[in-house]
Amino acid sequence: MKFLTFILLMIPVVLPAQNLREKFEAGTEITASEWQEMTRGRTVIYQSFGREVGREYYPPSGNKVFFRFSNGECLEGTVAYSPPDFCFDWQVYGKMCFEHKYVDGEIFIMGEGNIVFVSDIVNDPFQCTAGLLSALDQPLAFAGLP
Repeated sequence: MKFLTFILLMIPVVLPAQNLREKFEAGTEITASEWQEMTRGRTVIYQSFGREVGREYYPPSGNKVFFRFSNGECLEGTVAYSPPDFCFDWQVYGKMCFEHKYVDGEIFIMGEGNIVFVSDIVNDPFQCTAGLLSALDQPLAFAGLP
């Protein structure tokens, strides 16, 4: 259910899906160096329908990344850039790739067929702790997914 929740959080925020996808395709790609400059040592906040749905922290060095859902549960993984995608290898869900683009002066990320809006990038580091990760250690089953 957590993976499904993660994917469902990637729902368009303001515009109808078709219009947003068209705007996304016309957007300007964010390169690895631009993304690192914006995020290194910082936390990216994602919003959907006016509420925070998750945060992603990029430590000051290395390729480690942490994602915390709004309910406090946490993922730990690594990130690599393979143009045009940023690919995240999450300890529980495996590899997921996303394009990062500027669209009308804002940052949108598309992957797995969905789009998420970056509402802010802040100096608010966090790490996943054993207690937050323990709920994710159980195998998850999803209808229709391998």
